[in-house]
Amino acid sequence: MSINDISDTKRKIILASERLFRDYGYDGTSMRMLADACGMAVGNLCYYFPKKEDLIMVDHNILMDAFLTNLAAVEQPEDPWLFDIAAEWEFLLRLYEDADLLPLYREVINVPALRQDYYQKHHELLQRFFSAADFGVSEREFYQSTVAFCSLCFQMLEQYDGVHRDALEEALVKVFRTRFFFLGLDDAAMEPTIRQGLALARETFNKVSNKELFYGLEASAEVQ
Repeated sequence: MSINDISDTKRKIILASERLFRDYGYDGTSMRMLADACGMAVGNLCYYFPKKEDLIMVDHNILMDAFLTNLAAVEQPEDPWLFDIAAEWEFLLRLYEDADLLPLYREVINVPALRQDYYQKHHELLQRFFSAADFGVSEREFYQSTVAFCSLCFQMLEQYDGVHRDALEEALVKVFRTRFFFLGLDDAAMEPTIRQGLALARETFNKVSNKELFYGLEASAEVQ
């Protein structure tokens, strides 16, 4: 989903949900609270977003799609791994740099249904560039490589909370090497590619704010 696919009403709901999720957490936010914040009945809210998890994941999905759009604007590298690595690292940087967003996504990874949605979205990112056949593995093994990667990323963010970004980046190199190992690749030989992908993410990271990435609005935009 891109920003251009969002109607004004959906945009208003998404902005309200982001604010409430940050203030009260995922579990502490109800559909009633979301409806009240938008000035509509719960039934009307459910017309646009039937479940609370739909709202929290739309934030995530818009963010991932925005990263890919940003990356597409730069000179395309010959190695598609660079795009996958850059998109994943830029997403993690957004979490790392946002004191409100990181705790929220820690909640996401602990809700089974949301965790599966999260894995699936990141697997779809990988599938934009590769298939299981490219690595001679089964579809299940291909998907498991994404599950292992995402789980390690969240553990890394928890363990490296508050440390310098360079230390986090070095840890991520090891996480990506583990993913390549799962796919039967020479993880040591892939390290230069990993570092190139991380550098590509740094090129695009500071171009726009989180708010602009999510909604195409100025960072100061408020829900009316």
